[in-house]
Amino acid sequence: MTDFCDLEQIITSQSAAHCDLTDALAEQGCPSTSIAILDRGEITSRCISTIGDDDQTVFQACSISKPITGMATMKLVQQGKIQLEDKIVGILPQPIVELLGTHQTQHLVAQITIKHLLSHTSGLSVHGFPGYVDNPPDAPTVLSGKNSVNTPPVYLEGLPGQDSSYSGGGFTVLQIILEIITGKGFPAVVQQLVFRPLGMNRSFYSLPKEEANIARAHYTGRTACEDKARVNPEQAAAGLWTTPTDLLKVVRALQQSLENPDNTSFLTQDLARQMLTEVTPGMALTWFKPTDPGVAFGHGGSNEPGWRCFVVGYADTLFDGGPARHDDVPQCSGICVMTNSAAGNHVLWKVVHAIAYLNRWPQVPPMHGYPNA
Repeated sequence: MTDFCDLEQIITSQSAAHCDLTDALAEQGCPSTSIAILDRGEITSRCISTIGDDDQTVFQACSISKPITGMATMKLVQQGKIQLEDKIVGILPQPIVELLGTHQTQHLVAQITIKHLLSHTSGLSVHGFPGYVDNPPDAPTVLSGKNSVNTPPVYLEGLPGQDSSYSGGGFTVLQIILEIITGKGFPAVVQQLVFRPLGMNRSFYSLPKEEANIARAHYTGRTACEDKARVNPEQAAAGLWTTPTDLLKVVRALQQSLENPDNTSFLTQDLARQMLTEVTPGMALTWFKPTDPGVAFGHGGSNEPGWRCFVVGYADTLFDGGPARHDDVPQCSGICVMTNSAAGNHVLWKVVHAIAYLNRWPQVPPMHGYPNA
């Protein structure tokens, strides 16, 4: 188990003399750095902050919202309410289907499946979303790109199942699908399927009005953004508020599902393996999965105006039907770092690598599409 005093020593040894960990991380870009470590199933946490945040403070999880959406989707698959190969045109209302393609491309839209959405192979457009200060549109309006929407329309620009193209737009489509299937609003869907079963008491896709322990966005370690935070109606793609501890509960649930052949964990072993089976190089179902060395899965995130975060779990992800191919994979272990700064990438990777080093865990490999710096 990592001693946070050891972490402080290794970080401050590379910083200005007589500088404690709080000031060291602020000088490097982050007023608050919230950290959780999963070690053999046990989670410890600490928030290093110059502005009074603590390990119960919620941060924007940015694109880590997507694998949480993925876990909810896989749970619905397990319940028999949806299948990965289901075509989206069989679920969505016709007006939304028509938004996604022209008359000439509707035959291609008709080929998009749930699995395509989860693996970023749907061919749908719009990489990410900047959020709204106020008056956010609803998800169907976001797809249209009309009125006050601040992103282009979501439409088919590639060939379904052919190429990998990271698509927040695809996850906004998935958000609507999950609402249709369950008859509930998206926050309630994930609350029922993921948050409540895993004890994620500090996780919200819609912040309660009475919630006060919320991080504020910053440009740097000393400069706050004009907007405390923005709202993302594209909840499935980028709208999650949570803590590193809660994110590692998701990682732990997936790890336990992988290791449990009697299917009594959160997901069946088969579905857990499907979720971490590579679809395109480095990309599984919502999780990035480097195949070299094949010992980890994870996801990063970046929201405007000032949020950067990363989560990683260790697991033997090279499924060959036999014994584990990696004897040195840490068991039920992982790391999550969340920051409230646009300059947070440097800090979070410094912390991630330091924790792996102190625990003698394999170095966290680069995740496709997310900077490893």
